[in-house]
Amino acid sequence: MTQPSGRGHGSERHQVRLLRALLLAGAALEVFNAAYIASRPELAHRILPSRVGAVMGLVLAALALWPRVGVRPLQGGVVAVLCVWFASNAVGIMVTQRPVASGLLLQLVIVALVTYSWLPVRLATGLVGALYGLLLIASGRSERPDVPGAALTTFILPLIWYLCVHGRSVRHERGRSVELQALAFTDPLTGVLNRRAGTDRLTHLAARSGGGAPLLVVLLDLDHFKRVNDRLGHAGGDRMLIEVTGLLQGALHADDLLVRWGGEEFLVALPGPIAASRQRVEGALHAVRQARLSTGTASEALTVSAGLASLDEAGHLEAALELADRRLYRAKAAGRDRLVAGGG
Repeated sequence: MTQPSGRGHGSERHQVRLLRALLLAGAALEVFNAAYIASRPELAHRILPSRVGAVMGLVLAALALWPRVGVRPLQGGVVAVLCVWFASNAVGIMVTQRPVASGLLLQLVIVALVTYSWLPVRLATGLVGALYGLLLIASGRSERPDVPGAALTTFILPLIWYLCVHGRSVRHERGRSVELQALAFTDPLTGVLNRRAGTDRLTHLAARSGGGAPLLVVLLDLDHFKRVNDRLGHAGGDRMLIEVTGLLQGALHADDLLVRWGGEEFLVALPGPIAASRQRVEGALHAVRQARLSTGTASEALTVSAGLASLDEAGHLEAALELADRRLYRAKAAGRDRLVAGGG
């Protein structure tokens, strides 16, 4: 079907896969780093921090491999592990008074990046502020404080805050723009194109068919829709529209166009061979005919009347729409639940 694309769960699954790959790569790097430091006697003072890093990396790897974990819990777990990792390294410096390594400053930068990216701004600011305080205390207890590094970190952390918060604003506005665009082009109840967007798409199909490619235009109207509203209420009527939309979508091809034309009326445009297109329309009407709408103890048969016209026989798009509309009314007058085309 020719419909706007959505992100939905596919985007979340993609984020989880990407995040898992990054966590596994990070864990492998930390394990390699610990093994390398253990093999170098001159780096004996860094063995304990490297082993802590390897353990934290393995914890992140286990979190990444946890089946059926969502992106939000995965992100929260990553932030928690990174905060514990940094805090343990900072406390280790306080206890041993060893020099503050550049790796600790880099850890704080990484923690700030992921925290501001994934957590609410106030919570992220509180966490980063607490960890920065630990860094200052550790630096003060160290036998060789890294004053330039601490000063640079003091500048980098507010920069990370600004870039992440600004980036969130940009993403929020972009998301609103996408939502507004969807509202402008789709019917909010059924999710298919509305009449305005459908007309534009139909005009494009008609222009393409001007080169000789066949195009069928069908107007469909739900039978006895007022009776459904009276028996099942407006919620039942909405359910009927949604149900019929799904049945039509299931019977049509990806290149076919489905539009909610107005009220209980739909428009379908089918490019391609006439015989195959008409067969799809008849299949769609049959699929609707086989269904029933139920609400509580009440149920209602679903049927659709339709009028069909080809662009070739009408000459131009407006005439094809008028011809399909006249045939739709003939289908209604002939008893409903039928397709009228040509001389039918």
